[in-house]
Amino acid sequence: MSGGEEAPPKRRKRLRLLGASAGLLILLTLPLWGRALAFFRVHEVEVRGTRYIEATEILDRLAVDTTWSVWARLDTLERRVERHPQVREANVLRRLPGKLVVEVEEHLPVALVPGPRGLRAFDEQGRALPIDLTRTPADLPIAESADTLLLQLLADLGRE
Repeated sequence: MSGGEEAPPKRRKRLRLLGASAGLLILLTLPLWGRALAFFRVHEVEVRGTRYIEATEILDRLAVDTTWSVWARLDTLERRVERHPQVREANVLRRLPGKLVVEVEEHLPVALVPGPRGLRAFDEQGRALPIDLTRTPADLPIAESADTLLLQLLADLGRE
């Protein structure tokens, strides 16, 4: 073997390294150039974890349509969903090529409290929840008032 020739194993190793580098570069830059590709447009949104909120309310809050890319900023979408008074926390996940999954954790009602418009559901913090009791029945105790100490006690009992 002369000094100017390269051994075949070294050449294959360099080609593999070059291929791996190119693949890594493509993966790292995919969110940048992938936004413009129709392949990555949102064609499905799945809502998980709702019990008292209608999935359509979450979809309305997201305000995404088929022109949106799955590479859009997810924190923006999460904040939109978390503005709903019933939502405690929301996480939005990408499922390539064109699906978003919204995982919702709700403020759970612990008691019903009578008011001027009838019974309203309250959570353990004394927050009135926007639950339509005619559409979503709730088997909850009735409290005389939205006393936070009582509501926290009821929530503790419900967790046991």
